[in-house]
Amino acid sequence: MRFFSSLSIRHKILSIPLVAIIGFGIYFVLNLSVASNNAHHLEEMRDMTFPALERSENNLTRLDKVINQLDQAVSMDEEDMLESAQKTVDALQAALTEITTLDPSQAQSVDRQQQALSHYFTIATALTLGMLNGTIEAEQIQAQAKEMQTSLNHLRDELTQYRDERHLAFTQTVDTANAKAQFGIDMGIVIGAILVIVLAINGYWVAVGITRNINEVSGNLQEIASGEGDLTRRLNAGSQDEIGNMVGHFNTFMDKLQGIIQELAGHSNNVELAASNVAEIASQSRDGMQRQRSETDLVATASNEMAATVAEVARNAEQATEAAGSANTAANNGNVVVDETIAIINRLANDVEQGAS
Repeated sequence: MRFFSSLSIRHKILSIPLVAIIGFGIYFVLNLSVASNNAHHLEEMRDMTFPALERSENNLTRLDKVINQLDQAVSMDEEDMLESAQKTVDALQAALTEITTLDPSQAQSVDRQQQALSHYFTIATALTLGMLNGTIEAEQIQAQAKEMQTSLNHLRDELTQYRDERHLAFTQTVDTANAKAQFGIDMGIVIGAILVIVLAINGYWVAVGITRNINEVSGNLQEIASGEGDLTRRLNAGSQDEIGNMVGHFNTFMDKLQGIIQELAGHSNNVELAASNVAEIASQSRDGMQRQRSETDLVATASNEMAATVAEVARNAEQATEAAGSANTAANNGNVVVDETIAIINRLANDVEQGAS
């Protein structure tokens, strides 16, 4: 489950057809193996088992034909029937040789049959010729007939046993092919059922895994949105797919945002203190401005009084100027008088000096 949760959403979705492809591949390989084995068994049955069975059936028929031909040769006193019997025996021998060619593993069994056939036909031919030519005594006929019957029974047993073995091999081959075909069908049903169950479970886990992660992220986001801006809340990543990556990136963003908010909160204290200082300065400025306004009013009043005083001073200055002008005139006149007085004194002095001399 941990491995499944670590897969991306794309890989989770692709796992559904991947499971189907794997199941189909297993079913295809199994059917191919069954078909290949059945084809091998059918080829073996076509090329060896059935031809050997067919020839073993025909050999029993040929043996009965040989017996009838020998009986006819004795009963009808026709020596030519021995040639027909010889041809039939040659055909039987050829059929046994063909069996060896078709299936070399049957060489030992076929060799026993050929030896039994040669032994029987030698005894039967000798007995038949002796009876036809009258060269055999009546006392020997019974003994040779008994020996021939024993040899015939042995040959028939060999041929029958081989026919039964080939029939059993043929039946087993057919049963094996049927069993393998049924096994392929049964395994197909089992694989199909397992594949359906696995696909259902896989599809369920894919759907549940994706929707559960989405619902979990949606629920966490809703809690964060309704949590009055609680930046300490984080999303829970229940998987390592694209949704898990998105949750991780969101949590990283929230960590950075929380750091920025905390830094801003630290600066807000300084801003608050600066704002308090600014408010105090503004209050002081307001008080200063109020005082300045009052002083300005006083200055304005003083300026008005000063203007009146300046006007009066100007009038007084004008009068002083006029007085200064008069004084200046009087001073000039005084200078003239002084100059005249000095000249008079100088003349008096000269006169005194002259009078003294």
